[in-house]
Amino acid sequence: MVNEFAKAIKDKGSPYTNCFGFLDGTVRPICRPTNNQKEFYNGHRRTHAVKFQSVVLPNGIIASMFGPVQGRRHEAYILHQSQIINQLEERFYDINGQPYHLYGDPAYPLLPHLMVPFKRHNLTNLKLKCNSRMSKVRECVEWEFGKIIAIFSFLD
Repeated sequence: MVNEFAKAIKDKGSPYTNCFGFLDGTVRPICRPTNNQKEFYNGHRRTHAVKFQSVVLPNGIIASMFGPVQGRRHEAYILHQSQIINQLEERFYDINGQPYHLYGDPAYPLLPHLMVPFKRHNLTNLKLKCNSRMSKVRECVEWEFGKIIAIFSFLD
């Protein structure tokens, strides 16, 4: 099944052959808590919040949802706490032993099972094209968070 997801992503324009899903986080604002305000304050968004991390497959299914986590926490911390990389390392390889991987945004670290965009530092045309193609392919992960909020509007 994983190879079918990887093929679907490749067919949509991904330059990667073993990318089977997308990793992303979302920040959901909350009311200012009475206690532990610093734990929930997200300086980037300038609001108190909780964060969630999800793995979205190309068929629109959310394969993994982790959270809520305090709003001040970085995506790399949430990734570590979720143990998703450990799960991938245990059993997500193709028949040639190459790792299947997720594709995340630049906030995540580059790992064998997690690809991220090339950093904007002396990028070649090939790397720019790769970033552009993957940006278009990974839009679906943003849609899933939008669908959840549309269905459960009380969460917004």
